[in-house]
Amino acid sequence: KEEKQIMMVDKRKKISETMKRKWQDPIFREKRLSSIRKSAKSQEKQIIEADHRKNISEAMKRKWQDPSYREKNLSSMRKAAESRKVEESSKKSRISTTGATTKIT
Repeated sequence: KEEKQIMMVDKRKKISETMKRKWQDPIFREKRLSSIRKSAKSQEKQIIEADHRKNISEAMKRKWQDPSYREKNLSSMRKAAESRKVEESSKKSRISTTGATTKIT
């Protein structure tokens, strides 16, 4: 177990030295910094998007408190659900007991 720990320490030292040398290279340095900057911008964008989603959520909660908005949308949802039920029942009636579909003329 001790031997493994010594090997890990040696390996970490070697990696550390290699990375220190690489960071001295201007090309490597610029590529890494560019990647880091891009990542930071992406994280900033995610924060903005989270705020935007929160604002939309709050607006929708306020809308659903309005009785006319609520009834209009619930009515539409009921109609859509009812039409799906009708479609499903008509599909089922077209299927024979053997599982084959019948031709509707």
